[in-house]
Amino acid sequence: MSGKSILSWTAAGVVLALVIVWCCITGKAYDIIVENRSAEWNGERIAAFEAIEVSIDSSDKRLYMLEDDREVGNAVGRNHTLTIDLLDAQDKPYERLTLPFSIADLGEKHILNVPFLAAQKADRLKREKLSD
Repeated sequence: MSGKSILSWTAAGVVLALVIVWCCITGKAYDIIVENRSAEWNGERIAAFEAIEVSIDSSDKRLYMLEDDREVGNAVGRNHTLTIDLLDAQDKPYERLTLPFSIADLGEKHILNVPFLAAQKADRLKREKLSD
């Protein structure tokens, strides 16, 4: 085998290894514990929402949650969008909250406390009224 051939095979191997590493990092799926529980942040108590529907990255899997509920959601990759629909007494959405988050925001156990994240990222929170 010539030196040129060895160099080209080595370069191809390095490129393949980089592609594999990139795919593993960006395409990794995470199970996330999503909870609607009271929390404390900056010395203040953040109340849980009464009733919400939550989705991650506009997923078809919507999590219906009451106060103090805990569910499991899925997310692929590292950066995501959380959509929170606030529900009225008839479980109809009246307001939608949307905010970005990353897996790094959730800690090692991948726990997403919805009220806490909404308070923590209030400056990046988007609000949309859904009904009058």
